[in-house]
Amino acid sequence: MTTFNSKGFISEAIKSILNQSFADFELIIVNTDSSDRTRSIISSYKDKRIHLFDYASDYVQSLNMGLKVAKGKYIARMDADDIAHADRLKINIRSWKHFRK
Repeated sequence: MTTFNSKGFISEAIKSILNQSFADFELIIVNTDSSDRTRSIISSYKDKRIHLFDYASDYVQSLNMGLKVAKGKYIARMDADDIAHADRLKINIRSWKHFRK
């Protein structure tokens, strides 16, 4: 997830990922030089699955930076103003495994 000045909705986006029915994931958040409270809101979450990176660059380069630091087998991308369904990752993983056969 990349974010820029997302203080109004970043909490809901993070909560929707942390409350997934599939819990074995890392949430990589690339903060692209926000000047509002976005960074402090993200930092207030004390969940070891969250990995926050500050990277002052454009959107595409920030996405690529997130891909570089990812350690998982699968990537699920979302925007900072999205809210994920509680089963999103479980459904995605089931689909990805099906297509890898």
